[in-house]
Amino acid sequence: MYKIVDRIANIVMTLVLIIAIALIGILLVPKAFHYNVYAVLSGSMEPYYHVGSIVYIKKTPPEDISINNPIAYHFENDKIVTHRVVAIDKEKELITTKGDANDTNDVKPVAYSQVIGVGKATIPYIGYISMNIKTKKGIFICAAILISLVVLELLVEILKPTEKKGSIRIHSEE
Repeated sequence: MYKIVDRIANIVMTLVLIIAIALIGILLVPKAFHYNVYAVLSGSMEPYYHVGSIVYIKKTPPEDISINNPIAYHFENDKIVTHRVVAIDKEKELITTKGDANDTNDVKPVAYSQVIGVGKATIPYIGYISMNIKTKKGIFICAAILISLVVLELLVEILKPTEKKGSIRIHSEE
């Protein structure tokens, strides 16, 4: 029984460690290369960016942005929006955007000062993790995983066979 529980514990611990390292790599390493990582919250860019995906945005000066680029920009109330560029007015330093799933252009053009950068890559589903990790439910799930790992490790220790001490013979030469 001990060997089975020990093997399961090792596999689970290894999988959790691999997943944790992968998530750290996916969510944090791009920042070292001047990318911002955002979770997609709405379907306005479907099917290009799916809800629950993460999008990597490369910091880009507005002058280097072209029509058809998906850009991220600061919107009202500190929200970040990612929509596609449909027109650029270089004189007024304004960019007209539109969500791929929307029928019309966005009402307000984006000022150059609002631009964060251009979308370069996306990974589906990972955004759900970053969207939920700080919620009560996400914190509860993380705590439950950690507690389960501790209990599993304790179970391995409890089931570990104890070493049996053999009888020791003492020889005396008299």
